[in-house]
Amino acid sequence: MAGTVYTERHNIACKIIHQALAQKYKLLITHTPYYKYTPETILEDNKYKLYYDITIHTDKTIICNRPDITLQDKLNKVTYLIDISIPTHTNTESNHTENMQHCKNIFKTIELDKLVVKHRFPS
Repeated sequence: MAGTVYTERHNIACKIIHQALAQKYKLLITHTPYYKYTPETILEDNKYKLYYDITIHTDKTIICNRPDITLQDKLNKVTYLIDISIPTHTNTESNHTENMQHCKNIFKTIELDKLVVKHRFPS
């Protein structure tokens, strides 16, 4: 897939998921069509913090320390790293493996105990 087409599809998916999470956790009240929606870099209230395309700063240098979306549940002290890929039918497995490795590197670096949430949606 050409780079610009991939990037466009990826960014649209990120916008849709970001807005859905923001509405689910009541960080946004209104709905905007995905093609008009521009995600805020940080949305926050007293329970949740939702980041869009923000670098996770660590003591050690790691590649790919910028998940597409990060959701922090302040009450339960849980952070979800959401990295989205738009694979073609021929590279679904390799994209999934690569994304999981990026997440593991971030978790190891910030010394979290385990990678708990792992969702994969078939193409």
